[in-house]
Amino acid sequence: LKKQAFDSCVTPTVLYEAEAWSSRKSDIRSLCVAQRKMERRMLGLRMLDRWSCERIRALTKVRDWINEASRKKLIWARKIREMDENVWARVITTWIPYDYVDRRRRGHPCIRWRDELSKKIGKTWWSMTKEQFNEAMIRHSNMN
Repeated sequence: LKKQAFDSCVTPTVLYEAEAWSSRKSDIRSLCVAQRKMERRMLGLRMLDRWSCERIRALTKVRDWINEASRKKLIWARKIREMDENVWARVITTWIPYDYVDRRRRGHPCIRWRDELSKKIGKTWWSMTKEQFNEAMIRHSNMN
């Protein structure tokens, strides 16, 4: 019952608009820590009990938030890729500012939503054929 409530209420609330996130390492770590903390709470455990994360996950059997957020992002990317060229969502997603093409600012560049997809699927994910995109999604989902 707790698992069902967790998966149907808590997970969608936490991952609201996850398809638009540009996930940083700190964000991913925060999600992992929060989920583990809630799972320990569901089982009535404390940190002092020293249960491994794998053991806790095997008992609770809840969906992993990181994999779920990644899956939502890939589904949104598929929808954007299949849109017409002049649909506003696709135009904004694939648009690159003119002054941005030549160079990015000095220092560590900010992570963009598009960068994460380019790393996972390929730099030209929006111009792939449907079959190529689906193969890339399957390949990525098997890696998680």
